Amino acid sequence: MNTASSTYRIHKCSKCPGDTGYHCVSCPCDLCPQCKENHVKDLNTIDHDVVSHRDKINYIPTEEICVGHPSKVYVNYCEPCKLPVCFHCRKHRNHRQVDVNRAYKTKREQHRGTIHTIRSEALFYRPVLLTGIEADFKTCRTEFSLYQSEMLTKAKTLKNLINRVTKNFMYNVFCDFNFKHRCLKQKIEMSRHINSLQRYIHRYEQPEFTFSPLQFLSSIKKALTEIHLMLHTSQLSMTESLKKEDVMESLSAIQIKERGTRRVENQCLLKLMSSAEFHQSLTVTGVDCSYHISCVTSDRVWVSDRNNLILTNTKGVCLHCVEGDLFSDSGLHTLTNESELIYIDCNDDINKLAKDINTTKTFIEKTDSTWEPRCVHWSPSTGDLLVGMSRKEPKEKEDKEDRDNTADTEIITTWTGKVTRYDQSGQLTQTIQYDNTGRKLYRDPLYITENNNGDVVVSDYKAVVVTERGGRHLFSYTGHPSGSRLWPLGICTDPLSHILLCDDWTNAVQMLDQDGQFLSHLLIRPSGIFYPRSLSYDVNTHRLWVGSLYNNTVVIYRYITRQLALTATADVTESLNEIPTTGTEKPQQVNECLLKMMSPPELLHSLTVTGVDGCLHISCVTSDRVWVNDGRKKLILTDTTGVPLHRVEGSRSYICKGSHTVNSENELIYIDRKYNINKLSKDMKTTTTFIERTDSAWEPRCMHWSPSTGDLLVVMCREDFKEEEDYENTKDTDVTEDIENTADTANTEDTDDTANTEDTDDIENIEETEEIEDVEDTEDTEDVEGIEDTEDTDDTDDSDDTEDIEDIEDVEDIEDTEDTDVTEDIDEIEDIEDTEDVEEIEDAEDIKDTADTDDTEDIEDTEDTDDTEFITTSTGKVTRYDQSGRLTQTIQYDNTGRELYTEPNYITENNNGDVVVSDCYYTRSGAILVTERGGRHRFSYTGHPSGSGLEPRGICTDPLSHILVCDAKTDKVHILDKDGQFLSHLLINPLGKFGPCSLSYDVNTHHLWVGSRYNSSTVLIYRYITRQDTLTDEHTPRPDGDALITLYTRIHGGLSRALEV
Repeated sequence: MNTASSTYRIHKCSKCPGDTGYHCVSCPCDLCPQCKENHVKDLNTIDHDVVSHRDKINYIPTEEICVGHPSKVYVNYCEPCKLPVCFHCRKHRNHRQVDVNRAYKTKREQHRGTIHTIRSEALFYRPVLLTGIEADFKTCRTEFSLYQSEMLTKAKTLKNLINRVTKNFMYNVFCDFNFKHRCLKQKIEMSRHINSLQRYIHRYEQPEFTFSPLQFLSSIKKALTEIHLMLHTSQLSMTESLKKEDVMESLSAIQIKERGTRRVENQCLLKLMSSAEFHQSLTVTGVDCSYHISCVTSDRVWVSDRNNLILTNTKGVCLHCVEGDLFSDSGLHTLTNESELIYIDCNDDINKLAKDINTTKTFIEKTDSTWEPRCVHWSPSTGDLLVGMSRKEPKEKEDKEDRDNTADTEIITTWTGKVTRYDQSGQLTQTIQYDNTGRKLYRDPLYITENNNGDVVVSDYKAVVVTERGGRHLFSYTGHPSGSRLWPLGICTDPLSHILLCDDWTNAVQMLDQDGQFLSHLLIRPSGIFYPRSLSYDVNTHRLWVGSLYNNTVVIYRYITRQLALTATADVTESLNEIPTTGTEKPQQVNECLLKMMSPPELLHSLTVTGVDGCLHISCVTSDRVWVNDGRKKLILTDTTGVPLHRVEGSRSYICKGSHTVNSENELIYIDRKYNINKLSKDMKTTTTFIERTDSAWEPRCMHWSPSTGDLLVVMCREDFKEEEDYENTKDTDVTEDIENTADTANTEDTDDTANTEDTDDIENIEETEEIEDVEDTEDTEDVEGIEDTEDTDDTDDSDDTEDIEDIEDVEDIEDTEDTDVTEDIDEIEDIEDTEDVEEIEDAEDIKDTADTDDTEDIEDTEDTDDTEFITTSTGKVTRYDQSGRLTQTIQYDNTGRELYTEPNYITENNNGDVVVSDCYYTRSGAILVTERGGRHRFSYTGHPSGSGLEPRGICTDPLSHILVCDAKTDKVHILDKDGQFLSHLLINPLGKFGPCSLSYDVNTHHLWVGSRYNSSTVLIYRYITRQDTLTDEHTPRPDGDALITLYTRIHGGLSRALEV
């Protein structure tokens, strides 16, 4: 073979033209030394497995020669002596030996973490330390030169002082010979001292100053302590002219500071990113949800739900499961510095599971039966264990009717909490329970953590309570803006001392600084989990693990990066993002030249629709005809007088809110009771099945006919029922206390009409809270919005929840003790709601009957048997069908593969082709999700200001590409631009007690139809867009512009008349 002409393949770096020396197993890719260094420092690849290239090809190392036997090589490894040996090493023959290659691999695996730390951490911040050292070196040289010159000056002063003392001494000694017999002995001592002083002078007069400051001070201190000259004469007093303190004070400018380890603050190494960056999503096997997460390594975490505690990896595979039921929904586990698991068992004992997962022992045994441990956190800095505890405290409540007579007492239950600190041996060292004024700090600590400065952070009932390490109360965070509601759940801190918390009220992750100041909403209703419940920060990879309240999905984010991180990748990404995507170009805004917004909106007409009990959805047919459905299987065609013109039988409108739409031929398309999609002809005589249901797991919920493409957009939903053990719910007690507070307010403020109105509103809020709990207990699939009266619902409910019954009795007590005016107001409200509740109970029974006969998987039996309850989780997707009914597209996941929808209720399409979906699970905060026509997720709107919470209902768009949203939380109609930016509140609680629920925009007359959920059959018609009176210079028309406007007006007028005919 001719080697001179042969072609050799040279391995090159995958990132640059350099020669390869390393290989990343995780990517995989080849790396040169410089790219390898950048690869292990980058937080995106910090946990990748990078090996040398010879390890990749299983390189056989060169055999090493034995030191004791040069003719032999090492073949074994002596484990007791920890030395390599050959066959002739006799003294190791009786020791345990293993193969040297095997020992090498074992040792390499043992030190893998250390090697990884050196590569990714030490090599990163060592250059930062070096920069500081170089700066200090220059500073020290300058400051030491000043000290040196000052020392020389003070040395001269000291020399002159010594010379003067010597001169005075000689004069005083020989001036009087009468004391010769007394001074003879001291003369010898003085001579010795003089010689000693002369030696010091001689040292100071050396040409090269080699005496260090520390040695000099030490020697001077020792020498001066020996000088105590007190001659037996009244003329001598050596201490007055030379004192040790004076000499030391003259040299006190030279200070020797205590040495310490040089450290680099995280603020110098890390910084916040502009937004949280998605890293990974995983589905954890073995749990139903993620109540708490504890990070072990970058690829292993402990995850717990109510009954299970498992160890899983980044693939979601269960590696270990802790035996025994836990019965906890809080932060019941944590990890020590040695990666040992500490958790609370079902007996309220705190156990410790060894790192090898084989040994479990009781770390802290429960001794006080009244206190229940709720959450734990291991302090990495002190090695202490922080435990949040709570207990029930009975409290006597005086009966207000017999306040003046013999006091009848009633026992109620309240909760109180405390934080205890235990050392590494399990000994109690601290208790934090009260603030500086003696008031209780906690009610029910659910989660606990510690900040970098030692502050103890507790997620308590409706507040985040922060105290110093010593226990002094610093602040309590109750939401943003101040005074808004907060329901904190999982919490954690990061290396920058930020406090992160999950807010169950807004479904967001909020970020605070260490002083409790709100910074931002880090995550708002994140895709895939939607309802964040638990948090855990991995300080090694700087990744945030977020768990969900209603599913077993865990999402990993990164929002902190390194200060010195390479920007080449980010620059490339930004340059790629600037490249326009095909099909996303902005359409010509012709309507902006012809139309403009009015301020304020004009109310044109109000009508009462006969034959329906609500207006959950409206579809415009012509300028004076619309289809309206309520929540009780009623779908009718009506006109502007409210008279029903046609009724559709067998619709699915009580579950599917946006259950109908109208195509370009004015044909009605709706969802029937079997979840088939039917088409009703324009003459309303022929009904055909347009899309037949084929997948029993997915139910169509809402739909919209696209005027631009002729496609039908259908939102599908799938529900999963999970059976769980019944457990004691602390929220019932909270509701009871809220009712008591309401009763107290009613008795103190019932003298004026305003107080009566406030009391009525408070009771309505209490009733709404109880209704939500009752719906969750019975898993009733009927619409929660229509439920108003708790007492009637409880009468038809077979639940044995005694706490709910106590709540109802408390409400009745409030009604009995309030003034007559308040009672009459409540009675009026109940009279209005009683009929609705009876009908809804009948509807619920109809739902059960329908489910048993037509679709048994739709609705489960709601009777509570064997103390079990059903928790429903749901997911959604958007499907697109062409005019022949053929499926052409499915939108279900975002760009990272996470689910977009949970409980979609309404759907529409904007002028640019964006698909707009109103997604809200019962009365929880939801979002408006907008995707491009191709399916790419654009944005999610969660309320104004961002993260404040939104309960979206009906939606529509207008000719100016605005997005209109009904918010059930505030009874307002939000108006957004096409990019999701909030513009204004178009309507704010119109006509008083009017809750906007449905919207429909008539493009022919530019009228907005608004349906109500309170005034059951009221529909309002507004106009907020009008035509441009004069065209501005920005939209100056071409010479034929006037003719174009005239033609546009005539076409719309002709179409309107044609449609009316």
